[in-house]
Amino acid sequence: MPSVLIDSREPADLYTQISVEFLAMKGVEVYPRLPLPVGDALIVGQHATYYVERKTTRDLAASLTDQQANGHSRLRNQIEKLSGIARTTDAIPLLVIHGDAPTRSRKGNLAWHVRGQTIVSELNFWSFQMAIASIAVNSPVRVIPLWNASYPQFLTYLMRAANKARHAFANVA
Repeated sequence: MPSVLIDSREPADLYTQISVEFLAMKGVEVYPRLPLPVGDALIVGQHATYYVERKTTRDLAASLTDQQANGHSRLRNQIEKLSGIARTTDAIPLLVIHGDAPTRSRKGNLAWHVRGQTIVSELNFWSFQMAIASIAVNSPVRVIPLWNASYPQFLTYLMRAANKARHAFANVA
């Protein structure tokens, strides 16, 4: 039986969006609000395990510039933890980017169009794109962009994939 564990630091409304009752009817055990050592969700199936770090595009931009005590960005620290999981277990680490698709402002910065308004970041658009590419190329973490898509639907897909043949998700990028 597949299980999904949701980290205790995730927003409370996220696991209600995932629809615990619906998943229970499908035979999925959901454990919301558990402290996970790495990532925002852990999906354990019969044939695969996924550690998922979930980022909205805005949180991803912020995590690129948030400096931690060790001098690295918050995102770099999270990717290093996920990479450690890949080196020491059979689990597949994923960085899932979801939310409003970013665009490039006139000045070259990252921007979003939300409800008729444009929100512009201090981060350069190409720097943002290259950071994502760098993770995909230089780490064992698989990057899954879900622009304007549903994160709960993606988790449901992962639960199905985790119960299929070993590494059913391995060749999808």
